[in-house]
Amino acid sequence: MKKIQSIFENNKGKISFNEPKPVSMVDRLVLSTTHSTIKKVTEHIIEYKFNYAISSIMNLVNLLQKHENIDKDVMGFSLTALTKMLAPFAPHLSEELFENIKGKGFVALQSWPDFDEKKIDKAVEANDRMIRGIKEDVTRIKQLAKIDKPKKIIIYTSPKWKWDLMEKIISNEKVPDFREAMKLAMADKAAQKNSQQVQGFLKIILQKFHDLKSLERVKEFELLSNSIDLLEKELGSKVEVINADDTYSEKAKKAFPLKPAILIE
Repeated sequence: MKKIQSIFENNKGKISFNEPKPVSMVDRLVLSTTHSTIKKVTEHIIEYKFNYAISSIMNLVNLLQKHENIDKDVMGFSLTALTKMLAPFAPHLSEELFENIKGKGFVALQSWPDFDEKKIDKAVEANDRMIRGIKEDVTRIKQLAKIDKPKKIIIYTSPKWKWDLMEKIISNEKVPDFREAMKLAMADKAAQKNSQQVQGFLKIILQKFHDLKSLERVKEFELLSNSIDLLEKELGSKVEVINADDTYSEKAKKAFPLKPAILIE
């Protein structure tokens, strides 16, 4: 609650309430996450999963706290939606925050916020998850390798054949056994060319089958390449993004869809 209050205090005079028209990657991410959060919280409340609802709200709060210079209209929309989603759980604070952003009347009498599926950018949200995962992996690698200040961090995005094969496997309604999965793999020419990697790759897919069912293909290389500045800021080092299809590096072979391989120099 203190964290939420501080976000509103820090953005006094920095918000407006026109139709959001995000331009930057961060603005697109914040607007998309706000819409997807409204959708999730609405569903969680209907299903009486109140702890899930609060967790979803906090994910949005953490995102708003993390980024600076968010577009005024995007921030205005997000903070307004946040006060309304928070109202069932912290009504008194919500009323204070609604007054803080010059809301008219009581937040308890406002209509529930609407979400727009068209405004939910799954690719941008996937990019954010990749960056967070990369940051965690880099931190762990630096600790294990005892590297304080890397000269460069190389990120290898997953090759096309892995996306293609994964989509074939998870298109099944039930988890196939390993023999069935291997038949599908060996019927794929690109997978045949990478036969040494197939067995280990299939094991991971079958282990995470249900989690992977919800994944949607995104242009990893393009997304991360467009986020170089953000990556370098987050990682505190020079960053290079390489498509695993364009290199023979052994490290690149470990790249998994939405889980890039990382080499620290």
